[in-house]
Amino acid sequence: MYSGNISGVLWNNEGDGQIRKYNFTYDNSNRLSDAAFTQYVSGSGTNSVFDLSDKIDSNVND
Repeated sequence: MYSGNISGVLWNNEGDGQIRKYNFTYDNSNRLSDAAFTQYVSGSGTNSVFDLSDKIDSNVND
């Protein structure tokens, strides 16, 4: 059965062209448990990654 959970979202802004994404994970009850933000930063010919993760507790606080 499909739960309807979204695994992530990927986007960029027209002004800067930077690729950004959120990856989502869920607990066994299909509640959001983690949202990891990643931004690909260009500049020196290779892309580096800025990564920020938010853990969400059982009371939906971050």
